[in-house]
Amino acid sequence: MMVMKISGNMIKMRLNARMKIVVSAMLLLHTKAHSPEVASRALRNTKLMKFEKDLSSLAHLERQKRFFMFFTMLSYPNDPCKYDETRNGTCMEESECRDAGGTSRAHSYCGRLKGANLGICCLLHGSCGNTVSKRNNTFFVNPDHPKNTTTSQICDLTVPTNDACFIRLDFFDFQIHPPVHGNCVADRFYIPELSRSIPMLCGYNNDTHMYLDVNGLQKITLRIALGQWRGDRKWTIKIARISCWSDAAPPRGCLQYFRKGSGFIRSFNYNDWSPKDSSQIAGFDYTACVRREAEKCYTVWSSEFFSLSSSNNTKDVAVTGDSCSANSKVIIAEGYDISARNITFDRFCGGKLSALAGSRNSSNVYTSSTPFQVRVKTARSFLPERLGKGFVLHYQQLQCLDPPVSGITRHENYDPLAWLEKFQFW
Repeated sequence: MMVMKISGNMIKMRLNARMKIVVSAMLLLHTKAHSPEVASRALRNTKLMKFEKDLSSLAHLERQKRFFMFFTMLSYPNDPCKYDETRNGTCMEESECRDAGGTSRAHSYCGRLKGANLGICCLLHGSCGNTVSKRNNTFFVNPDHPKNTTTSQICDLTVPTNDACFIRLDFFDFQIHPPVHGNCVADRFYIPELSRSIPMLCGYNNDTHMYLDVNGLQKITLRIALGQWRGDRKWTIKIARISCWSDAAPPRGCLQYFRKGSGFIRSFNYNDWSPKDSSQIAGFDYTACVRREAEKCYTVWSSEFFSLSSSNNTKDVAVTGDSCSANSKVIIAEGYDISARNITFDRFCGGKLSALAGSRNSSNVYTSSTPFQVRVKTARSFLPERLGKGFVLHYQQLQCLDPPVSGITRHENYDPLAWLEKFQFW
């Protein structure tokens, strides 16, 4: 309860104002019949006093408005906040976080204003049998999180779409049973409602993501089926809903979407810590898209790791074109090497990424084809030599520039490779 202290001067000023109005009214009645001039002056004084009173009331209302606006400023929306070094939470009241089944850390405050800690950073998560919150930045975790899960079970998490067009899944920590000869036989992650368009995952999938096209669906199910295997499993998957009009929305048909001018694209079940222990999953066919930046006309693709071999004879060399037909491959439309710009290929496999067939060294693959994207197709064969270990590709967008001789001019169809040849680092 708020107690307001009113000073004596304030009371005196209000009484004086009221007395002036009363005196003016009495003067008006007394002089109305005797002096029209005095009556007119008294009437003006009365109206003036009333005007001053109205101004005072308006000023009081304005002060109240600013008072409540101050508390409005103190409130905070459910914005993302940093929960720890790898995960974002949602800023909310402590009771709201508790009611939503979330967790918070000590001193994880958010929504500060002039040092006032107004909210806490809440980590929203759900596991088997739960329906996740309608807020973004919710996590799907294994039932024994943060410990590993060893028992066999089917773990379903229901995700309302909230009329979103896309749902993005970020795999922060995902380790279940690896594929056997390319097939997920023991453990599987999949979305029943989207089984025809979203591939089934298993194995090691840290630091990767996928977009789900959920337009027209009310909800989806994230399902992880754990088989009769006593190994350790764990997963932490962030869920974010994306509207149709969001700048973060990918083009239709893109399982992955990369929005920076350069970056890395990894194959699923690629293990950074032990690439040789990685293996591709059979039957994949998806597209990883790159958002084209302004005044960029080309992409150059290179490989940090590349193993899409077709046989023992080609596992250490670059294979292109029709020779990749029956094997796992990446498809880069109209890709070419800087030394042979008139010879282009779409399909690349083998043990090295290069547009120079038979090369034992990886080299950059250039393309001006749009949209910027790479398609990934893995063999349906159970033979492990047809699947390969996977890949880590690096992409870099290049500008549409003339040689910087007489100023810089830009041409959408200009080939920059003619003048890039003289640079040794290319």
